[in-house]
Amino acid sequence: MSKTQVIPALLLSLAMLAAGCSSNPAPSGSEAGASEGASTETAAAGAGEASSDTIINAYSCEPQHLVPTNSNEECGSDILANVFTPLIHINDDKKAVYGKDDPDTVAEDVKANEDNTVWTITLKDGWTFHNGEKVDAESYVRAWNYGANPKNAQANAPFFDKIKGYAEVEAGSATELEGVKAIDEKTLEVTLTEPFAPFVTQLGYTAYYPLPKVAIDDMKAFNEAPIGNGPFKFDGEWKHNQAIHLATNADYPGNKASYGGIHFQIIEDLNTAYNELRAGNLDVVKNLPPEQQATFESDLGENYIEQESSNFTFLAFPTYVDTFKEKKLRQALSMAIDREAINKAVWNGTRTPADDFVSPTIDGYREGICKYCTYNPEEAKKLFEEAGGFDGTLEIWFNSGAGHEEWIEAVSNGWQQTLGIKDVKFQPMVFAEYVTKLEEKSIDGVYRLGWKADYPSMENYLAPIFGSKGSSNYTGYANPEVDELIKKGNAAPSIEESVKLYQQADDILLDEMHLVPIVFSKKYSGKSDRIQNFKLDFFEHVNYNEFKVTS
Repeated sequence: MSKTQVIPALLLSLAMLAAGCSSNPAPSGSEAGASEGASTETAAAGAGEASSDTIINAYSCEPQHLVPTNSNEECGSDILANVFTPLIHINDDKKAVYGKDDPDTVAEDVKANEDNTVWTITLKDGWTFHNGEKVDAESYVRAWNYGANPKNAQANAPFFDKIKGYAEVEAGSATELEGVKAIDEKTLEVTLTEPFAPFVTQLGYTAYYPLPKVAIDDMKAFNEAPIGNGPFKFDGEWKHNQAIHLATNADYPGNKASYGGIHFQIIEDLNTAYNELRAGNLDVVKNLPPEQQATFESDLGENYIEQESSNFTFLAFPTYVDTFKEKKLRQALSMAIDREAINKAVWNGTRTPADDFVSPTIDGYREGICKYCTYNPEEAKKLFEEAGGFDGTLEIWFNSGAGHEEWIEAVSNGWQQTLGIKDVKFQPMVFAEYVTKLEEKSIDGVYRLGWKADYPSMENYLAPIFGSKGSSNYTGYANPEVDELIKKGNAAPSIEESVKLYQQADDILLDEMHLVPIVFSKKYSGKSDRIQNFKLDFFEHVNYNEFKVTS
């Protein structure tokens, strides 16, 4: 996700960055627009295999945070996915893989007891942090305890809520999770408060990365240049709103990158990044601007990549604002959206109108289950009148520069034409600031967000967004019945039985409509001719260390 306006000075500085496709590395900690890099002539000089001097240039949006337990948005987690290596990965079949099945994982083995309440994780030998410190079981105990402690105000704290002792830590009566223990250097034991079979799939998520001792000593400094255990390491500090430079980790025991590093250009507007890709000044743009969908193939040819995604886009209503507490108003606004027409007009038919809160890629999705996701202007008008209509200015908040303006305008036009809402005001914001306002619950209008799976379970679409203590519950929604159904689903003896309980919670949510599903989408990315073997993993992170690169 990225931001808004095109800044002329930035365009000029990016044009100077012919070094972006050069075989010379960017200077340590260099800023976007620096002129110290190689010349255009050097970049054009021979196209052979990459060397340790080869640097690729990639687009990034400005992260909100760069501490694993505090990063739950795309900009930060994309960077951290290159700096850290997880315990497990999720393969194409949405199963957890580790050990010999995946060299880019730290777990040698993951075993559960009979009721899935006690998990024993055995670590591989030979893994170290970038500062030379050994990655051991205590590295995970340290990281998870830090993440769970409310004094540290970590955004990913709820990911530890199934671990025994989390309630006590959250309440302040304990400072460490009782259920996380380092049995020895290579053995981590995790005890849950209740059975949860998908726990192994969670272990690949950002929140579960390990932390070195130095992180706890000065987390503020660590945030500016994280020290991980991954295939790339920080070269200099994070240059906010400008650049992040990562160097290849020569001591990495997994699949080592065959080139020197990655220079992430932090660009405010996604269209600017796309233009830089087409101009040859960027090698990777993971998210292409949706309003230019029609020209992706003609512009990029074989360098256009389309992949399945667990992502869906939605609008949401803050329940802490009296205006949106009337259910029929929320239902009316949803039914007044012509998703199919917007899909054709804005996205050239490349999206799928959303009809559930769960992606079709996840077990438990039900096609057509959402009654109020069907465009029905007459029923929308009826519900709108029964709700008492809407007075005043209807604000729509969204992160700017990521191609949302056009479809949000189409939604607002539908609301004005179908329901007679007279005054609609757009509130676009830079993404990092936008998320902060959501966390503070200081947004008092309809807002846009997207969601993609952190692990392959229907529970991941329900608990974080709708759970009363959900990590991404920005609406303030709380329903004890929904919480209880999710809890029962977690404890079910089989995936099939858990899905049935999750679906019961989903049914309640689809009636209350605190969120309005808009579209399911695929992932659209672009690369330069220099990059081969481009692939996104389940978490939609780019596997940079697996690239084959020409100089």
